[in-house]
Amino acid sequence: MREDVPLWEVGRTYLGFYESGFTQAEIAARIGKSQGHVSTAMISARNLAPAVVVRLAQLPPNTVPIQRLLRITTLVDDEDEPDEEAQSRLFQQMLDLPVRRGRRAARPRT
Repeated sequence: MREDVPLWEVGRTYLGFYESGFTQAEIAARIGKSQGHVSTAMISARNLAPAVVVRLAQLPPNTVPIQRLLRITTLVDDEDEPDEEAQSRLFQQMLDLPVRRGRRAARPRT
């Protein structure tokens, strides 16, 4: 599988396998990835609002870390469908804030 394919697009393929009766563990074993990767991709495919996906496609790959994408996917409506307005608003806020790299240095204990 190509590395430049966005995670949510790969997740659509995994959802197809899942709907055909495969478990996440079986899908992971078949593609040589972890079950966590499969789960994350499926969540992204299922829960990212179309407007967010369009905006993500306009950005260079890996502009938005997967942890931030997963945070966006938690914004769903009462029917467990993506809340497009809330997701778009949070996505814009994330673009406006720089991504922290690495961990903060630990404070010395006194």
